[in-house]
Amino acid sequence: MRRSFVFFFAALVSALALTLSSFTTRTVSSADIHEKCIDCQVRAGRQYDQCTQQHPDDAAFCGDKFNEDIVHCYRHWCEQ
Repeated sequence: MRRSFVFFFAALVSALALTLSSFTTRTVSSADIHEKCIDCQVRAGRQYDQCTQQHPDDAAFCGDKFNEDIVHCYRHWCEQ
């Protein structure tokens, strides 16, 4: 009985080790996140410039859209 328990336990540990080793994680460096944050902010600035060129009389609309884009950047990239 004791011998079968040892084999069962060894098999269980081996199966668990194989299962956990198959999950690979990719760590994102802070430099990658910082670059994505800056890229997102630059993209928001370009979109704001395009909006003000297309809608010169409606600065409030472009400003609101720009603020939403910046909040999106900070929520997803800059505050990580």
